[in-house]
This record gives sequence, C-alpha cells and structure tokens, in this order.
Amino acid sequence: MTPRRFLFGIHLTAGSAAGLVILVMSVTGVVLAYKRQIIQWANRGFQSQPAAGVPRLPVEQLAAKLQPAQGQTPSAITVRSDPAAPVAFDLGRERTLFMDAYSGQVIGEESPRLRAFFAILVSSS
Repeated sequence: MTPRRFLFGIHLTAGSAAGLVILVMSVTGVVLAYKRQIIQWANRGFQSQPAAGVPRLPVEQLAAKLQPAQGQTPSAITVRSDPAAPVAFDLGRERTLFMDAYSGQVIGEESPRLRAFFAILVSSS
C-alpha cells in the first residue's frame, strides 16, 4: 500500500464520519426549526365548528370550563386567528388539550408520542 493510498483511506474515513455527524445535526436542526409547523400539521384534525352569527367564547369562560374537569390551571393558552382553529390549553409540559372555541367542548389532546419525540430531540442536542 502506497502512502498516498493510505492517506486517502484515512481522509475518506474521517470525511465520512464527519459527514454523518453533520447530516444528523442538519436534519435535527431543520426538524427543531419547524417544530411549531410540524405540531400544527399533526393536530390538523382538531377543528372548531364556527356557526353563522355565533361569537367565540371568551378565553376566561373556556378556561373556567376546563379547570374543574382537569384539576389544574393551564400554563399557556393559544388562540389562533383562524375561525376554525381550536383553542389550545397547555397543562404543564405534559399535555395540550384542544377546545372548540364556540361550544367549549374538549375536542382532543396533542399526541403524547410527538411531544415525547421533541423532548428527546431537545434533550439530546
């Protein structure tokens, strides 16, 4: 084996290893950058049912309906401008519940597997 071929083998091995590390960092960086959009896409099935002439319920009234049922105060509330978008209530870091903005009914919960995936992704970076 010539010295040139030996150095090429070392260079190829080191470059391939570095390339794999850079690829993993790039992919996880893109996933984290689009975290909000990914979560919104995954929860696209939860929709409020707006009726003609019926206004949205105030956030205070929605929170008052949610608190006795869940036994805890929401740590964050997300209200989007889309009339069909549900109101999201974060209950600590563990759960997010979606409520119909017009009826006040709980219509679903964010996927615990998706939340666990992002928790692992953030803790490993």
